[in-house]
This record gives sequence, structure tokens and C-alpha cells, in this order.
Amino acid sequence: GRTSKAPCLSNVSIFHVKMSQGSTWKYEIPASFRTAIIYVRTGSLSIGAMRVPPHYTAYLGVSGSILEISSKEGADFLLLAGEPLSEPVAAQGSMVMNSPEEINLAYSDYQSGRMGAPWSETLTDEEWMQHVAKFPSTYKVDESTQ
Repeated sequence: GRTSKAPCLSNVSIFHVKMSQGSTWKYEIPASFRTAIIYVRTGSLSIGAMRVPPHYTAYLGVSGSILEISSKEGADFLLLAGEPLSEPVAAQGSMVMNSPEEINLAYSDYQSGRMGAPWSETLTDEEWMQHVAKFPSTYKVDESTQ
């Protein structure tokens, strides 16, 4: 695995998982985690009896500690899981921040290109890397907080 230099205010797990045909993947979710979502990039997967097709997001409830995912055809997915943030949440469209003022600033940053440029979900990993290199985010990690 890899770690990030970006500061994180709570425990979080972010996985990019590529499963081969007919495989199973297991993850022991820490007891303190209350949120978990899966976004399927390619292929499809099953969590118990629930099938998740490509380009869908599954919001997982808290039940047990072992997440077991299987895939007949193979799958490429993202798992985002973590502890509650215990802070105010404001959401509008695709933006989630702490206040309506922060939402407005985030939309301004998005519209001015500070977050990079949107891309198609159909891009290959290589095409996505080229796109990000051409349209980089201007946000930088403040390494003095590390």
C-alpha cells in the first residue's frame, strides 16, 4: 500500500482494488469506522446477495466487521471507509463542505479550474493520468503540518 502526505483529521481507509475473474477480496473494517462506500470503475462485484455494476456507488451499512467482496468477471473498484467526522456537514450537488460559504467557495474554485478539469469515467488509467497532467489541481499539501 501507499500513504499520503495530505493531512487527515480522522482515521480513514482508501483502497483501489483490482480483482481478477472469480476472485474474492476481504477487508476487516475497524470497529471505529461508521461509513463505507464502494464505487465500481469496471466489471461488477457482489457483496452478499447485492450485485454492484460498473459506474455505480454502493453505500454500505454497519453490520459486522468483515467486508467480503466477490467478482465473477473481475472488477476494479474504490473503497472509502472511515470514522465519523463529528463536525457540521453542508452539501449541495457534488460538493460537501462544512458550511454554505465553503460550498460557494468550492464551486468558485471548481469553475475557475483550481480543482483540475472534469474527465470522463470511461478513461483508461493512462488516459486519466494524461488528463490530470494536462489539467492539474492547484491545491498543494502543506507539508509544514506533517
